[in-house]
Amino acid sequence: MFLKTPKFFGIFCIFISFLQVYSKSYCTKNSKTEEKEGQTIIELTNKLVENDENILKNKLINEENIRNILEGNTAIDELKIHRGLSVNHINQLPFMASLWLDCRRLCTCSVISPTHILSAGHCFGFKGKYSIMAGTVNAIENNTQSLWINIKKVNIFSEDIFGKDLAIAELESPINGYDIQPVILSSREISINSSAYIAGWGRIDDGSSPVTLQGANVTVWDNEDPKCDGVLKTEICAFGPGGENTCFGDSGGPLLYKNPETNNWEQIGITSRGSWLCEFKGFFTTIRLYCDWIEKITEGKAKCN
Repeated sequence: MFLKTPKFFGIFCIFISFLQVYSKSYCTKNSKTEEKEGQTIIELTNKLVENDENILKNKLINEENIRNILEGNTAIDELKIHRGLSVNHINQLPFMASLWLDCRRLCTCSVISPTHILSAGHCFGFKGKYSIMAGTVNAIENNTQSLWINIKKVNIFSEDIFGKDLAIAELESPINGYDIQPVILSSREISINSSAYIAGWGRIDDGSSPVTLQGANVTVWDNEDPKCDGVLKTEICAFGPGGENTCFGDSGGPLLYKNPETNNWEQIGITSRGSWLCEFKGFFTTIRLYCDWIEKITEGKAKCN
């Protein structure tokens, strides 16, 4: 069943995130992160008005609300990058990071400046302390290359995340001295049939949680194609010919385009939503529509190219 209405999209995003949050905790104390109490500050750029018809199902809600909604449904498995392959070294995608909530891996994100990461708005629907792990393709093991940093503040673009699913998080300390580089944010309008690439730490095909970052090649489709039914004008429809795709276990991760002139990766989208079975279509928030907002929120530290 494909979830193409705000009503079901909001519940489904929260449901998948819920399963990720209550998975095994992996955090351990090390010299690279400072344990801090409290909750991450979350702000909304565009709040819904009280009479907005989408407000009932698209508001961000806390853990207690989610438990009430999903009682009895926790046996449903997490979704994953479908038919992806392991990324061997972080220098292939040096901007990739995993997003954690209270020591539990939650979503994927991309580093866009030494002090900011970009992810999906629906990844921040919980109360708690958010952090990122960067500098490694291994999202569990603490090693000499990995870096843990707490998130100080999150700015979500809109309380109505349907079609506007993005958020910027400010880190408590800058990323310095590590093999981590901000991704190039693209203002280009990507052509139909262009090749693209997806990456994330969602579950793999056999249902297990991958230790290593997964990636796959996909194709950008025409939004008018029947296979992209339900896509919005603010989104990109992309998936691979062999069923390669993302699902909500990889929410917030980048949709990437390899610039043939520079041979550099450019981020053109953010993983947002797709089909229930992960095989048919993936929808991504279009970066170029939010370049001004990104530059404003980061105070010019991140800009579209």
